[in-house]
Amino acid sequence: MVKNNISVTVDGNKTLEQFQQLIRERSKYLKETSEQSVSACALDVLRSIRALTTKATKASVKKEVIVEPYDSVYISAKTVGGKKMLCLRNTGSKTEYVGKEKVIYPTVRQPLKNFKVFKFNDTYSNRTYLIVSPSSALAKKTAISIKQKEALRYSGLARNAISMLMKKAFNKNSDDGVEGHITQVSNSLTSVQKRKSGDSFSITLNDNLDYALPAVKGGQSGIDLAFQKAMNKITATINHKCKDLLMFKKLDTPFPEIKKG
Repeated sequence: MVKNNISVTVDGNKTLEQFQQLIRERSKYLKETSEQSVSACALDVLRSIRALTTKATKASVKKEVIVEPYDSVYISAKTVGGKKMLCLRNTGSKTEYVGKEKVIYPTVRQPLKNFKVFKFNDTYSNRTYLIVSPSSALAKKTAISIKQKEALRYSGLARNAISMLMKKAFNKNSDDGVEGHITQVSNSLTSVQKRKSGDSFSITLNDNLDYALPAVKGGQSGIDLAFQKAMNKITATINHKCKDLLMFKKLDTPFPEIKKG
């Protein structure tokens, strides 16, 4: 008789009892250790979530942005090497502003007094921009362009983060066809903790990407669907591998209403 203490941690340390029970059944019928069963089932879940994770396109990027007036600085000019260049200065002084934000200067020629400075936080690059623009409407247009450009630059990051978890946890490589900078970010945003004590085994998978959930089709309901599909697959695996065992009673599909795929 196989006795294993099964533990699965997901979504803020909430235990999914139904999923845990299915892991126990896999361990029991397939004669697996707790580590083998947990790992196999967790891998099925990650594959299911990854299948529902979308890649950003220009059209898919929402055009809602927030740009706010940034009155701490104003646009000015300075001379460098005999050439006049735009710069920002601290409000109330002539001291040049030196900040960590990326400054987007205007491409149109107008008197400097016509321009204001707006702040925009881009969630894709996690970078703050200072946009110099004659109006809030044009600043928003610039922010949307920045957002779309960064989204495309990091297109595939959410999906690759899932692949990175699979690699870190189970040494499963998946070629997502992404560039090196995306892989680097995925690596920095994901982590895996495994704990084993006797017959007990637990695994915690962390994906700290800001838009990991919105990248999944349906958001939280998409995550729920991914779990349900994975549980159906796990059940089908048990039924297939144990179909010839004497006295084995076929397990009911947990979510028969869900289509395969």
